This record gives sequence, C-alpha cells and structure tokens, in this order.
Amino acid sequence: MIISAAQGIVNTSGDVWWEQRKFAVSALRQLGFGKTSFEAKIQEEVFCFLKMLDEKNGEDVNPQKIIQTAVSNIICSIVFGDRFEYNDPLFTKFLDIFDENLKMVGGTSLLNFFPILQYLPGDLFKFDRVLENVEFVQGFIRDTVELHRQSFNPNKVRDFIDAYLLELDHRRRSDTQTTFNYDQLVKVIGDLFVGGTETTATTLRWALIFLVRHPHIQELMCKEMTNHLGQDRSPDMAVKPKLIYTRCVILEIQRMADIAPFSVPHATSESTGFKDYFIPKGTIVIPNLHSVLKDPEIWKDPEEFRPERFLDSDGKVNKPDEFIPFFIGRRACLGKNLAKMELYLFITTLVQNFKICPPTSGELPPLKGNPGLTYTPQSYKVRFIPRN
Repeated sequence: MIISAAQGIVNTSGDVWWEQRKFAVSALRQLGFGKTSFEAKIQEEVFCFLKMLDEKNGEDVNPQKIIQTAVSNIICSIVFGDRFEYNDPLFTKFLDIFDENLKMVGGTSLLNFFPILQYLPGDLFKFDRVLENVEFVQGFIRDTVELHRQSFNPNKVRDFIDAYLLELDHRRRSDTQTTFNYDQLVKVIGDLFVGGTETTATTLRWALIFLVRHPHIQELMCKEMTNHLGQDRSPDMAVKPKLIYTRCVILEIQRMADIAPFSVPHATSESTGFKDYFIPKGTIVIPNLHSVLKDPEIWKDPEEFRPERFLDSDGKVNKPDEFIPFFIGRRACLGKNLAKMELYLFITTLVQNFKICPPTSGELPPLKGNPGLTYTPQSYKVRFIPRN
C-alpha cells in the first residue's frame, strides 16, 4: 500500500502482520481491552457524551462530532492513557483531518494498483491532500510517543504506548530480529484509531437514523430497560442477557448499517482454488460482506429494519452464522469485543435517557449513505429530548 508503506496491522501481511497484531492483541487485553473490567471507563465517557447532549436543550444537533469525539476518547484512554475535552482545539483538528482522510482514501485506492497515476498533473485523486493529512495525524501521534519516551518508566506501564516501548526495549536488549520500531508504533496506533473510532462511531450514527425513524422501537427498548433496571439504575453489562429485545435491535442496527461492505483487502498466502476458479498466490481478494448481510435468502426483506428477525421460536436471541459485521477468521476485527460493549452501553444509556426525535423541520435523516473506507451516513440533524 502506498500510504501505509507496508507498516502497521491493517495493510500488512506475513511476519509484520503476525508480530504486530499478536503483540497488539496481548497488550490491549492486559490493559482491559474488551473485558468487563473496562466497562467503567466506557461508562465514564458515555456520561460525558450524555452531558453534551443534555446541554443542547432539545435543539437540532448534528451528532457526528460529539459521537466521534466520545468514541475516540475511549481509544485515547487505552493508547495515550488519557482523554481529551470535547472542545480541545488540537484534538478537534486531529479528528477533522482524520475524518477528511477517511472520506478521501477511497479515491486514492486506485493508486495502489496503478501507482504511476500519482504523477499526473494536479491532484486528481486527492493523493497530495491525503499525504498532507497523514503527515499531520502521524505528527500528532509521534509527538505523543516522544512525550511517553521522555517519561517512560518500565516498572509502570500506563497505556499501549508504554507497553510497546517496553517490548521494543526488551527485543533490542535480547538482540532479537524483529519488526518492532518507532515508525511501526506510529502506524499501529493509526490503525487502532481507524478500527476503534471510525467503525463504532459510524455504527452509532446509523443507529440514531434507524431509531429516529422507528420511535415505537425506542419505546419498546425503554420499557424493557425499565422492567429490568427500574428508574434509577443505568444499563450495565450484568443486565445485558436480560435485555433480549434491545440486543436484537443492536444486532439489526449492525446488519442494516453494513458499514464495511467490502471489509479490507486481503491476499492469498498460497495458490488455491474456489469452485471453477484458480487463484494464484498473492492475489488481492476483496470480501463482499454486503452480499451476506443483505442476502434475501438469509434475511427475509433485508432492507426492512426488523429486530425481531434475531429472535428464535423460544424468544431467545439467535445470531445466524451469516451475521458477520466484524468479518471472520484470523483477520477479523481485533477490537470487536470492545466495539460490542461500546455499542451496547452507548445505545442503551442513550435510549434510557433521551427520546431521539426528528429535527424541528420534521425531515427524517436519509437512509442513503456515502461510500468510502466505510459506508457513512449523510449529514443529518436530530433532537435529543430528555425523558425525565
């Protein structure tokens, strides 16, 4: 890949991918990533998120920036060991540029196959602009890594950066051949931000669209939560097994949102065959998740938002094998457990505290999205009306 330079996790393979991903999974797990013990950190951010919405006083609001900051802060707490205020100017610029690149990167993907096109006059594919943005984002990350290097204490690992620095020091001392270096760390952090911010934030933005278009579903969720939580208790992971209908709603949101219709590019590690086709080693393979999540033979009326499709005859949650929003296999999303927890805690706490209503104009958010690295909603506004 031109931009990634075969570094990080997402756009690598072989020894680089194996070593960097293995360490990332292990380090994140030690930091509580995706575990129930991490619940309190997510809830802390959820309550900051709700406070921001409450300050809007039921007025029309575009929720994109608030959602993106809230979700990104959770990754920041893991990677950087700290969160940012919602109005922090440097972090706001970081997120704006980050978001701009995600929108433009689809146009630059052609250069991975025809790199000569980057030398055409002008900036036809926005490649120069993407590189400028990448440099800013990586500069932000490098500065943070440098601050960690200056205050690093091997006996007190504060976050993912410290864990990586400790492992890098260990491998250098043991004179082990490794792919670990500071440039790799910057790229891995970038991958964690893309995987841990964009996908969850985009799913939450779609969630608001489906919920505002189906107010009766909001009320059924709220009623179920009241039955199992009462009036004062906030949703937590302990009560999740009892919230059958609410869990079905979240699953249907993920299926309908279909935010990564083509996942990320893969490549065959050896020559293989599929049906009547021969696929040589090194062939780029693009998975079509959309064809599975919207397959009418699996999901009756796939374009209809119907949470009940995930209920079996006994009234229990049933996820078919074809439900694969996080992909499958060894390259499935490494943050899927955290994403599941975030979606559950954000959506349930939001519905418990607010009615999600159309803007004052009455115009419903569009169902048509924007293709890119992920399938994102078009810009829209809604109102958050406090229930109490």
